[in-house]
Parts: sequence; C-alpha cells; structure tokens
Amino acid sequence: MKKILSTLLSFAFFISLYSAEILFWEKGKNFCEILLPAKPDPRENEAAELLKKSFPAMGSGKFSKSEGNKGVRIHIGNTPAGKKMIAAAGRIDPDGFVIDAPDSKNLVIAGGSPLGTLFGVMEFLERYAGVMWVWPGKYGTVIPRKESFSAVVKYQREEPAFRIRQLGVDPSMAHFFRFAIRNTDDERAQYSHNINKTMPPKLWEKHPEYFNMLNGVRRKPVKMKRQACTSNPAVIKIFIEGAARYFKRFPRRESFSVAQSDGGHFCECPQCRALDVPGVPGVTDRYFTFANQVADGIAKEFPEKFIASLAYGDGTQEPPSKISLRPNVIPCLVIPSMSHPRQSVEKWAAKASNLYAYFHLHGRENPKLYATVFAEYLRFLKKNKVVGICGELHPALPKLNGSYEIDGPRSWIISKLIWNPQQDPGELLKMFCDKFYGPAAKPMLRYYSILEKAWQKLDNVYDFRCDYDNSGFFLYTPGEMKEMVQCVREAEKLAGRDKEIKGRIAALKKLLFPRASYYCFAGLKKDPSPEKVIRAIEEAKKLNPVNPMLYLPAEEAEAVDLAFRKLPAGKFSALMKKTPELDFFDHSGAKYKNFCSNPGFEKQGRSRKVAGADWQKINAAGWSSWIGVYTPGSVTISPAAARSGKRGVLFDGCQAATVNYVIPVSPGERYRVTAWFKGKGGHISANFKDKAKKWLHKSSFIKSRIANGNGEFEKITMTFSVPLKAASCSLLFGVRDQKKGEKMYLDDVEIIRLGNSVSESK
Repeated sequence: MKKILSTLLSFAFFISLYSAEILFWEKGKNFCEILLPAKPDPRENEAAELLKKSFPAMGSGKFSKSEGNKGVRIHIGNTPAGKKMIAAAGRIDPDGFVIDAPDSKNLVIAGGSPLGTLFGVMEFLERYAGVMWVWPGKYGTVIPRKESFSAVVKYQREEPAFRIRQLGVDPSMAHFFRFAIRNTDDERAQYSHNINKTMPPKLWEKHPEYFNMLNGVRRKPVKMKRQACTSNPAVIKIFIEGAARYFKRFPRRESFSVAQSDGGHFCECPQCRALDVPGVPGVTDRYFTFANQVADGIAKEFPEKFIASLAYGDGTQEPPSKISLRPNVIPCLVIPSMSHPRQSVEKWAAKASNLYAYFHLHGRENPKLYATVFAEYLRFLKKNKVVGICGELHPALPKLNGSYEIDGPRSWIISKLIWNPQQDPGELLKMFCDKFYGPAAKPMLRYYSILEKAWQKLDNVYDFRCDYDNSGFFLYTPGEMKEMVQCVREAEKLAGRDKEIKGRIAALKKLLFPRASYYCFAGLKKDPSPEKVIRAIEEAKKLNPVNPMLYLPAEEAEAVDLAFRKLPAGKFSALMKKTPELDFFDHSGAKYKNFCSNPGFEKQGRSRKVAGADWQKINAAGWSSWIGVYTPGSVTISPAAARSGKRGVLFDGCQAATVNYVIPVSPGERYRVTAWFKGKGGHISANFKDKAKKWLHKSSFIKSRIANGNGEFEKITMTFSVPLKAASCSLLFGVRDQKKGEKMYLDDVEIIRLGNSVSESK
C-alpha cells in the first residue's frame, strides 16, 4: 500500500492540474536555479541560455543555487523531473511540451524532444513574462522591465496542430516562430526537388538511360531542368537506396523526397508514357507510380517513414486518376499552383493518407496581412489530412524587397496560427499591437485592419502567393494608403518617450512612406497637366524626399511624357526652374543619347558558347543570346532581318529566346527602350542585378507589350524606373512560342536615359 501511495504521490507531483504561484525574483534579486540533464542536448542548453539572458534583461539578478524559503528550481528538459512529467503526460509530439509547477518551489518545462523543450521555454516566457519576438536585431524583441516577477503557473500540455512546420525565415528567428531551421536536425521532412541530389550528373557518362528522353533523344542533365526516367527499374533502385541512406543518416526525419525538378520536360520514352492515362493531362499517375514503388522499397525497413513528392504545375497538379497511393506516400500540394484552393485539396485528400501543403508567403515591397482568411484556410487544411505546412516565408529576403519591419505582425501571426489555427486572429492582432506598440496600439491596430480589409477585396482571398511577380501596389487605393500613413503619424506622436516603441514605428515609417509615394501619382494618366504633376511631386517629396518618383507607375509616367512633349519648350523651361524634378519626364526640347553602342547589330562580334551557362556571345558586338534549355529554334544575325543597314536579328522557330544587352544603372534613373520587331510575339523586358551581381527578384522584372505581327516592322516601347539596389540592367529582346519555321526579325534598338528621380539639388 505504501508503494502504491508513493507512486500516486509521485504521479500527482508531475501531472498536477492545480496552479502554483512562483516568485522568481524580487527587487532585482534572483531566487532561481536552472537544473539541466547530466548531458544536456544543445537545444536544452539553448533553452537554459534563453532564460539566463531574458531574466536579467527584464530586471533580475544572476541565476544561482536556490537557497532558503524563496529558492526556485527550474527543471529544463530531460532531467529526472522532466522525464517523469513527460512519461505521465503520455505520447507527445517531438515539438510538443509540458509546463507544470507542482509547487511554488519547482517549475518543470520538458518537451517531446530537446527542441520541444526549447519551445516550452519560449511559451513560458511569452505567456507569463510578456516577452515577444517579432524580428531579429534592434527593436524586434519586447522584454518588459519588472522590479519583481511572480506568476501563477498552470499545467499546460501542448502540441502543434501541424507536425511539420518548415518555412524559410531568418534562422535566428525560426525557433521563435516555432519553425524548423533548414538543414539541421530540426527538419523533420523532405518534400521538394530531389532529382539533382539523388542522381548526380556523373551518372550520365555511364547511364544516359537513367535520364529523361525528349524528342527521341536522352537529354544530358542541365541545371534544375534535370528529370529522371522514372519507369527505369535502376532509377527506382537508386531512389530506394537513397531513401535508406537518408533515414539512417537522419533518423528523426519522417520523409524522403522523390520530387521532380521545375520546368516540366518529363521523360517521353515508351515505358514512361505507357503509365500515363489517355485523355488525362499531366503525368501524375506515372509519377506517383514511381513514388509508390520507392515507398514499397523502404516500407519493411522503415515502416514509420514516408516518401514525399510535389503536386504542382502542369505535370502533377491533379491527383492520380487510375492508381491508388500507398499509405506511406505523402503528396506535397503547392497551393498557389492548384486549380482550386479548396476543391483540389479535397480531391487529393480522397486519394492520400496524409498531405503536406506548400505556400509562397514572401514579404513584398508593400505590407499585407490576411490573418483571418489564413486561419480559416489552415483549419480547412487540417480537416483534409494536411499534417505539414511547408514553403517559403522569407519576410526580409533582400531580392524580394521585403522586410520584417514593413511586414509587421504577419510573420508572427502566421507562426502562431500554424502552431494552433483555432486561435482568434483578431485577438492575436490586438495582442500584438498592445504588446509591441504600447500607448500607440490604437492607431496601429487601425493600420493593420486596413491591410486585412484590403486583402479581403481580392477575387481569390486564398491566393496567399498573391501574384508572385508583383510588388503589391495594387492592394490599396490612394485613400487607404493615405489613412495608413496617417495611422503611423498618429502612432509616432503617441509613442512618447519610449525609445523602443518609437524605434519600431520609425523603422516602419522609413520603409512605408517612400512606397506610399506611389499613390501620390494616381490619376495622372487621366490628367497629366503640369499643375497636377507638380502637386503630385510635392506630395511625394513629403513621403520620399530624396527619391520622390522612385515608385511612380510606368503608365502614369508615359502619359506625362506624351503631354510634356507637346508643351512649348519655353513654357517647360519656366516650369522646370521651380520644379527641377520635371526633368525626369520626356519633354519638349530634350536631347537624349542612345546608350546602345551597336543598335543595328552592324558591328560584328565573336560568337562563342559561354562555359557553364545557357547563353552565348553572338556575332554582334556587345550582344549575347539565350535559348531556353531543351527548346528548339535558333537565334542568328542575318541580312534578311535588317530594317535599316545590312543586319538584324532573326529568331527562327524559338519556343523561348532572347538577345540581351547590359547597361550600368542607378536606382531612380528612368529609361525608355525602343526596338523594331517584324513578326508575332516580339517583346522587351528588363531585369536587374545588384552590386554583387546577384539577380533582384522577379517583381522588378519589367515587360513591354507584345508585337502584333502584322507583317511590317512595328515599334515596341518600354519605359521603366530603376528599382532600389540595382546596379546593372539586362535588357532582353525576345520571342516565345514560335512554331517550327516561324520567323521574327529585330533591328534598330534605342536605349535612352530620360532622367533621374533623385533631385539634382539633393
């Protein structure tokens, strides 16, 4: 009986459901001792260090051994107390945790794994101490100052709604958002492109039959265009062996990927095509036959592991129509590419035992927020067998022009909802504003509510990708942006002397206000009068004094160009004396230089293939050409293509091809590019690189209209302003989707620098 009573008491000690009030420090004197396992895991050490840093930052003294009546022991992770508590709690997800205070002298925080323990410590600091992590670096963390700190700690057992939470964020923030840090033991799933890693190019030398056949020819591996011949038994064996090695090397991970590369170009050999279903578009049945075969090959040795593959694009967007999926196969649905955000998921859920969902949740130049809609959609996914949320968040990836500061609470709320989508998004937003902005919470709550309402006006509110190539200016009306600016100005006044809150608002203002200058120019297309343009410039200068026209829309600027070219030169000169920024536009009396040194392709150059690239120098000085990988057609310099002079460019039967010219640029400069095309589908586009020669994102990729192909040479024009961070511009003159034997000609290129949005007086 004594043994039973002792067991019951011990059990009660570690699953006690009553709350205990614990005094952690008083008047700066710390009464706490941290207890770790004899051999702590790095994540348990990280959890302890987080407490050791957070408590003193809040106002406590250093940790020491607990002494006297006030001593408090904080048990972290796999300590004897932690082991017993987790055992009593039953099976728990590795990322889950338990927090308990069996009495006023002991606090136990332990997880289903060391990472779960770290999440438990973060939960304790958030819930009881008011700590908040929003972005890395200055002003991004809320740490309330307390002269004394006590808390009534209640028993809490918590697991994530989605066992896989892998979204790309700054690694320094991943744990605070309770996401996995990529390429570490935190990762529990592999789901994305894996042909390149599993089938290295050297295999081609001995076994070209392992790779995709196109137009009757086995294709040598090229970059991400590499695809496998998935019906080949040897390829299936390679992936079975690859999965076995992977699971032995990473025993904590649950899935190995067999996913295809981007870009299509699936194998066309008779054996692969025989697995396709006649009349059904795509190759889903074929590709998931391959996934099934690999899954069968690992099932006996790894009964609790999965084979994952992407469901997306034109190839595998729809679920298989003929085959059934093995229970250990997990499709990863790329939600932005699904034909319908709900019906497609339901179709796949009817076929699969488990699903992952993949999103593009990138930050952009403009803020956005969709907490209410996202929470509702996550609940829908949870009901439809989705066990993992994967993809790309990247709040501050430089090439996307995103930032934590302008994105505000979006990343923070997304992380909370992926952990538990049953939470009220409105309450989360209010909590965020109250804790992050303090006395300035009210106008900031109004600001974020405008973002939410604007999102809900979209035709497809579930398009969280929200036009991958777009900066997001379309989301707001000028009136909404004016109100957003006013909210930030009100918050700035209410922040008072609080340096942290003032710093957060200043960081937002620094990024938001220049972007808001975009809306000052709304309406110029309809009324490009000098008076209206000057008023718009003055308004923009209040928001973006150094570079007031950096975000001026191209269509509005072109309307002003047209109007200003009609003004008498004397009148324009008088206007420009008062407003020198008007020189940014094409205007009467202006003289411009053609920056293209070989506009008619008359100067010859050396044709040569560039090593390691899919483009080449062509027989025209200063120019290069590009043809899409595995696509037919040719790009040549030909007398037949000349509009003037003796030479021009001939595009013959090209599915995707361009000729390219590179110029140095600076942010804020404005250019007009013209070219003469004869044939159907000709167009101009511009892409940019930074000083490190890295491409800026697609959202800065600018395109012209497309040539009509009326049988005569046609002038195509494009104007653009150079975006932030750009140091060079690649101008691309090209064509798409030509049929065999179809021709298009290009000649007489002009590249004009119209002006600079940075005032000459600055």
